[in-house]
Amino acid sequence: MQGDLNETETFEFRACGPINTYLQDDSNFIENNPLEIDLTNRELNILLLLVIEAYSKDSKAELSFQGIKNKLNLHQQKVTTALKRLQAKKLIEKTSNGYTLTKHGIQIINSLLKSSPTKLISDTNEYIGLEVLIPLDLEDNKLSQLISLLKGRWFADWRWIGMFQSTNSIKMEWQSLSGMLEACLCITKKRMCIAVFDKNSSPTNPNMDLLDLEFNKFLKKIQKLMNLGAISYQTVSKTRIKTHSSCNKRQICDWLSNYA
Repeated sequence: MQGDLNETETFEFRACGPINTYLQDDSNFIENNPLEIDLTNRELNILLLLVIEAYSKDSKAELSFQGIKNKLNLHQQKVTTALKRLQAKKLIEKTSNGYTLTKHGIQIINSLLKSSPTKLISDTNEYIGLEVLIPLDLEDNKLSQLISLLKGRWFADWRWIGMFQSTNSIKMEWQSLSGMLEACLCITKKRMCIAVFDKNSSPTNPNMDLLDLEFNKFLKKIQKLMNLGAISYQTVSKTRIKTHSSCNKRQICDWLSNYA
């Protein structure tokens, strides 16, 4: 299996794979909150999740309710309560695509990240994935049709996480039921990139047979929808890719400052 793949160290659409960074459960932060904002650690972790997902895709993040729940491994009622509180404080808003940070929310999380009491835990890992690049030639109406066909879809063992919009592309993310696989799809008028990452395998000894199997199953689901929409595409070969999982407060703050 590995011999059939072209290996590369880069992923064109800015490491769309997993970035495991979360807020340390530290009561000292709540006691010394520099902005005197009434936020629980659960609410802070939801804000941070929206930031990390936006940062990793270099795009505005809109995460579904189930996406937030699955990413943070929280009970449904706890997510509901936290989201309502964050909306009431105008730190997030609900769109037709999911939950996203408001401008005020971006300013707040950026200020909190810059403060010394805020501690982030970042699991520095490398993940192996498979990627396919599909050349396209779409008019605006066909691009919109393709996005509508894919947005919010659940595919067998794959659950919808959210959508990421920038001026240049639309990105979408799914997670397997086990939580061990993540899929990222990036669409422009000229091409579609599909990548699936294995969060469970060692990068020095990845389970390429399992990854190949799951990648092909996911790709067939995407191709089926494209066929239903009469969207023509070319078949291209898979590429083995590697992504780094870590980031730090300074990187996120710099990105937020430019994004805001």
